[in-house]
Amino acid sequence: MDANREEKLRDLLDSDEKTAAYVMVRCSLPGEDGKMEVEMMHAGDTVLALYLLENAQEQLQGQLEHDENGESLAIPDQNF
Repeated sequence: MDANREEKLRDLLDSDEKTAAYVMVRCSLPGEDGKMEVEMMHAGDTVLALYLLENAQEQLQGQLEHDENGESLAIPDQNF
């Protein structure tokens, strides 16, 4: 994501009065050496950001377990 789009996204999230915290994580495509650049930033309460990440990890792990059991990996609609 280019810096301008990232800034617009942050501005949009920051301007929403209902947003208490958010976390953005992104990675680049792998380079020739197979390495990817990973970036993370958050805004708002750090403890709440940690809570968001922990719950996101649990949801992703659950989706992987369903996929391993032959079920769909479709992401359910969430109210974020």
